[in-house]
Amino acid sequence: MQIECYEKKGRELTHELANKIIIDNAQRLRELQAEKHSSYIEDLKKTFIVENAQVDKFTNMYLFLLRTADMPQNMHINFYATEQKNRLTTADSLVVKYKQIVYRINQISFINNYLQQDPETHLYIEFKNHKPIDSEIINEVNTNPALWAKHDKYQKEQEEHAEKYPESKQHLFDAIRYSVQQNCGCNVRYDENKIKDAISFKIVTPQAEHEGNGTSSWLLLPDGRILLYFMQGDKAMYFDYSTWGNKFTGVQRPCKVFDDQGKVLN
Repeated sequence: MQIECYEKKGRELTHELANKIIIDNAQRLRELQAEKHSSYIEDLKKTFIVENAQVDKFTNMYLFLLRTADMPQNMHINFYATEQKNRLTTADSLVVKYKQIVYRINQISFINNYLQQDPETHLYIEFKNHKPIDSEIINEVNTNPALWAKHDKYQKEQEEHAEKYPESKQHLFDAIRYSVQQNCGCNVRYDENKIKDAISFKIVTPQAEHEGNGTSSWLLLPDGRILLYFMQGDKAMYFDYSTWGNKFTGVQRPCKVFDDQGKVLN
């Protein structure tokens, strides 16, 4: 029995080591792939400290981890650039906009207080090609007026039905909530041109115990409100996974809006 146990542990250890080697090699290959754009990286270094450069495994875009000397140590910029015909999207828009973006992020008191208290938590400003928000996030969070109208019509019909048949009211809340998620995202309902002024960022909280890092995705909205639209893991800064009723860790979409002091507004 002991020999079998040792053999099993040995196989598990070999498997773990093999996986680690594969992961490490894949990471290094992504970094090596970025090195072919060395002149691009040197241009970035004229403005930023380049902490890392690699091909992102999720988007296949080139990802540059940046910061400046006057940014907090645990605040960074994830700059994604698309490659076309062996050339990367210019970083001119980032160079022009980053100071104002960093300034606005620094005005969010409850987030910056947490970053100061916990230097192990890191904030990553997201900037893809020319913008600090992309169409995928807009579609997820804001959707579009046609879908808002679809939901409003559905909600009105459901409410009228519940008035006629009171016994159906117990299902009304769940039906409307599901429709909101499908048609309205986080139901912030910004004008299409206005939502493009939002700033997307992520926060990684490494104190999570069960599922590794707690990762959360946020938007600084054009009017100064802050939207937490995605979280995964045990916690996102001050907020435990159970804060809004979840019984288990894992992916959730809180769609909670805050003021700059951290007060929940919805």
